[in-house]
Order: sequence, then structure tokens, then C-alpha cells
Amino acid sequence: MNTLSVCPCGLGDVYEQCCQPYHLGELAENAERLMRSRYSAFVYQEIDYIIATTLPIQQHLLDRAALLAWTQRLTWQKLTIKQVAKLDRLHSKVHFCADFIYNDTGVQECHEEHSVFVQMMNAQNKPCWYFLDPTVPILRNRQAVCPCKSGKKFQSCCGRFL
Repeated sequence: MNTLSVCPCGLGDVYEQCCQPYHLGELAENAERLMRSRYSAFVYQEIDYIIATTLPIQQHLLDRAALLAWTQRLTWQKLTIKQVAKLDRLHSKVHFCADFIYNDTGVQECHEEHSVFVQMMNAQNKPCWYFLDPTVPILRNRQAVCPCKSGKKFQSCCGRFL
């Protein structure tokens, strides 16, 4: 990877001054920046970053090999952020479209999604944004305390968005 190339996240900066610091451990300041850095991580196949920026309680359920295989099948073309919305004090939603080409067929598609992100304290007790992966189960008991550590019940916190 050429770190002096334009970052794939779409902001126009060079990668080493844009998303690379996040991939190396800097915390994203908001949900949009986390979304953009996750897109760049998919482009550069930084799977450890994809996993690390998913809600911690979901991380152990992610299949690293499957994520890597999926990214290797694609050539990412462009990220378009359509809308960013603050849902409440801890949650934001990013509506985006990520254009890609399947390497084996040349077919171009757009992965469109309304991703929800939650801000919570990380292991170093710093506020940190995480992706809520709707494909990975969190809790069976919706009355349990939410894993984002808000103190609310899951059903009235992160559960509303999954």
C-alpha cells in the first residue's frame, strides 16, 4: 500500500494523514470518521481494525478469515456518505453507499447500508465509537443491561437499532 496515495475514505487527504492514524490506534472522533476509517480498512484489508471497531461483545463472534476472503474478492471503488444522524447522546447512524467490483466477474455493485454506531468507554477508559453489527447477535434477554455500559436495558438502548 502506498501511504502517500489519496485515502479511499473520500475526504481527499493522503492516507497517512487521514485514516492510517486510526488504523494504527488513534480513536475516531465521531461515527462518520469511524465509518470512513472502516471503509479504508476494508480497502486495505485491515481486518484486525474492522474487528476492533465492532462493539466489543460482538468481536469474538466475527470470522476473521471470512472477512478477509470477502474483501479479497472485491475491488472497492468509492465511498459515498449520504447522511449522518445523531440518534441520541450515545448513538449515531451513517447512511452510506460503497461501490465495488467483484474481481472474478467484473460486476459492479453498491453496498448500501444504514450503520449504527455507539460511543462507550474503551478498556483505557476513553470515549470510543464502535459499530453495532446487525448480523452478530448480542443478547437473548432484551431486559438485560446494555453491553455499551450506558446503564440502560438493552431493549431501550442499543437494541432499538438492531
